[in-house]
Amino acid sequence: MRTLLFEQISDSRFSGSEKELDAICGNVLSELSSLTGVTVTCASTIMIRFPKTETEDSFCSWRKRFFVQKSENSTTWNDVLKSINRVKASSYGFVQNHKF
Repeated sequence: MRTLLFEQISDSRFSGSEKELDAICGNVLSELSSLTGVTVTCASTIMIRFPKTETEDSFCSWRKRFFVQKSENSTTWNDVLKSINRVKASSYGFVQNHKF
């Protein structure tokens, strides 16, 4: 079975925060839960702290990875991608045989 893999990111360089990421992820889950035959799991939030450099202040990036599978032919992958993009566009990829 194909599994869609994508990651949502919030970054303090652009006024992002973990709270903002939580809101984005809640909206993504809400959108995807309205689709028939779609199963979603998400990993824990990861925070990456980048140190200060000569050209840039230190900053944090919060990330959450999602795994989506669908079992209904009535819901297309385009439907899934449109639902995600309504909240916040992301890069996507497919993996085979992912276990939930």
